[in-house]
Amino acid sequence: MYMVKHLGFAAAVILSATGFGGPAEVRVSDFGFDKDDSTRFVKAAFESGAGRIVFDKRPEGPWHVTPLRMRSRRDIEIVFEDGAQLCAKRGAFRGIFDALLTFDCCTNVLLRGAGCIRMWKEDYLKPPYKKSEWRHALSLLSCKGVTVEDLEITDSGGDGVYISYVGTTRRPGVSGHCEDVVLRNVKCLRNCRQGVSVIAVKGFLAEGCDFSDTAGTLPEAGIDFEPNKPEDMISGCVVRNCRFERNRGSGVLIMLLNHDATTPFTGIELEGCVSRNNARAWQAIEYTGRGQLRGGSGRIAVRNCTFREKGGKDELVSKEIVYGRPVLAADGRRLQAMSVDEWDRKNVRAVDACPGRRTHLSQTRLRYSAPFVFLASAPGTVSFKARQGSFAKGQASRTNRIVIASFDGDFKSFAPPPSVTGDVFTVNVPRAGFYTLKWNAGYTAYFTLLESSVPVAVDALARKIAPPPKFHSPGSTVYFHVPKLSASFAAVALGGDPGEGHRVTLRDPAGNTVFDRDNAETDDFWLSPENPAPGLWSFTSSAPSAKIYDDYGFDLAGIPPLFFLSREKYWIAAEGAAVQKSVK
Repeated sequence: MYMVKHLGFAAAVILSATGFGGPAEVRVSDFGFDKDDSTRFVKAAFESGAGRIVFDKRPEGPWHVTPLRMRSRRDIEIVFEDGAQLCAKRGAFRGIFDALLTFDCCTNVLLRGAGCIRMWKEDYLKPPYKKSEWRHALSLLSCKGVTVEDLEITDSGGDGVYISYVGTTRRPGVSGHCEDVVLRNVKCLRNCRQGVSVIAVKGFLAEGCDFSDTAGTLPEAGIDFEPNKPEDMISGCVVRNCRFERNRGSGVLIMLLNHDATTPFTGIELEGCVSRNNARAWQAIEYTGRGQLRGGSGRIAVRNCTFREKGGKDELVSKEIVYGRPVLAADGRRLQAMSVDEWDRKNVRAVDACPGRRTHLSQTRLRYSAPFVFLASAPGTVSFKARQGSFAKGQASRTNRIVIASFDGDFKSFAPPPSVTGDVFTVNVPRAGFYTLKWNAGYTAYFTLLESSVPVAVDALARKIAPPPKFHSPGSTVYFHVPKLSASFAAVALGGDPGEGHRVTLRDPAGNTVFDRDNAETDDFWLSPENPAPGLWSFTSSAPSAKIYDDYGFDLAGIPPLFFLSREKYWIAAEGAAVQKSVK
């Protein structure tokens, strides 16, 4: 297990000057005090070069300040006397990114004491303030070796603590993550967006903390591990003996939507924590949905944690999720999903047993969004039949129009949303070639393409930070074409949320079963031999024997991940058109 390097930092506080020529210790009141605005005095203390800065408890009240920022400092200790408060000045913090206390590229920082860092959340949620999401109380950006002990951090207009990097893009010489951050016996209470947001960090420990009563701006979690970009590592993170109560969102939220195959290994451990009376006790989103070929890899471990959902009972939970095992070719290269740009769509020909006539398709449900691609052999009218529905009992499916567009983007047409029983719609395309057909109506809705007059496929080509389409039970059969190849390809079976799976059967063009896996989840894949049989292969999904049959998916590497819905209508890539550019 990765251990945070400076756990003993609090016992070795900085007692000497820091190299800035300042004294070993100053008290902020040495520079003055103003009960309405002490910003200039706090800044003077910060700029004094002292190794230790003490916020003393003043009888006149808290230290009210406008936004404070400390840049490129090292070996600094900030002490709060018992009861001392650093507060946001009311009426200030008009900028939506105004954080109370920001450390920017600092090293070896200790904040400690039974004091309070406070903002005024209720002010920022109404005019004249605009959206309140990033008015953090304590913001750590590209810092290394930061310990926060015993403080109460409350009522921020964003996160109690925000752990990330400087700027929105990587800069030369500036770390793209924080490193070795410790929160010990910290209370993050009544914050607006999260108690703590962990965006990018290598080495993080939260121990004996209380992250409760978050409410105001989504996701409203106690702690949220949520990278912004694929390169944002979440490594060596331990949350031990912490409490998460009455958060409007999840107590613990692990949202790895933006990780992909280039992301370093992710490691998160929850140990001895208590999460009660939140919207969810804990939630890990999309650590399986990204798929073997596109997602990151990592491990989420839960040990002896007490979770209680609303209206439920305490449950002692221990479980471990390991995901993202790489798919390797015989020579050790990692296989990845082929991207839109890698697909040679100009070098294909249609196979159509009944041109111009609608053919029944595999009854495949797609959840949340339905991306298709179809091939028109000539300009004119193409015809489809589709239906949509809802998983929510007693709730009609959310209507959403169908969007048809050319790949070049110079043509777009719309069709009305289909009914639950199915409707026919047509579109006049201006020329022969490929077009996209898309539908999106929310997570509780589904879409099924029933018939088509042209070859059509479910489009799983990789796009920036995008998982494969989400299929939904009941199962169905889809087809994909393998051209004459000298190298191997990978076929992957995807599960849904934890505990979900399906039985997946893969057959070659002769109908031989080459892969048959019950209870298949994210880690189930089949690697073909070199020189695989060319022709139309099939994937069939059916109910598993033990797992929950709900969401599932398919993916391919080495050939375009386009899944046809009929053996009678598809297209063939010419020899050499599907080279394995995505093998790395």
